[in-house]
Amino acid sequence: MRASVRKIDPIPNIYRINIFYREKIWLFYFRVEIFIRIIDSLQEQHYIENIIFWSYKSDFYSTCTI
Repeated sequence: MRASVRKIDPIPNIYRINIFYREKIWLFYFRVEIFIRIIDSLQEQHYIENIIFWSYKSDFYSTCTI
């Protein structure tokens, strides 16, 4: 399963999470604080193998392997 996160403009602090699972795309919308809590929880439970965060021109993007 692959997941990606993209900042939604012009709404501040709202991020779209695309999860590719079983050949379907599942979309979720979260405030960034909630997303970080979800990721922390998944990492603690070892559901996420690796996660990469980076910023490009004030845009936020993340990919992770679950």
